[in-house]
Amino acid sequence: MVAGSDVTYDTTAELYSPPYLSQGKRPVIIGGVPEAVTRGQVLAVDYSTKGGVLGKVTRALLLRTGTCTHSSQFDASSMWLEVTNSFVRFDPANPGGVLSVKIPASPAVVPPGMYMLVLNTNRGLPTDGKIISIK
Repeated sequence: MVAGSDVTYDTTAELYSPPYLSQGKRPVIIGGVPEAVTRGQVLAVDYSTKGGVLGKVTRALLLRTGTCTHSSQFDASSMWLEVTNSFVRFDPANPGGVLSVKIPASPAVVPPGMYMLVLNTNRGLPTDGKIISIK
C-alpha cells in the first residue's frame, strides 16, 4: 500500500505476525462497550476467557484511530486507562470477568473522536479492539 503519490509502482511487501498470535487463546470483549462515551465516564467491560486464556486481564488501552495522509498519521495516540475495579468470574461455563476503566476527563488528553478499546492480560495478550466514539 502506498500513501501519497510519489511512487506509483511498488512491488515490495512485508508480512508481520505479532508474537501473541502463537500464544494460544486470547480474551474476548463480550459487553459493556457502548458506541459512544463521554470523558470521565467509567466503563464496566465484560470479557470472556473461555478456552483457557493464559494470564489475567489487568489493563485497558485506548488507541486513537487517527487519520493518515501522505504516509503520516498526525494525531496518533494511545494511553493506558485507569482501572477502577476488577472482578473475575470463576464459572467454568462462562469464565472471564469485568474490568472497570475510567475514560480520562480532560479534552487535552482525550480529544473528541473515534478510538479503539483493547484489554490486555498480564502476559501481553490483547483482545480484539472495540471501536468507540468519545464526545
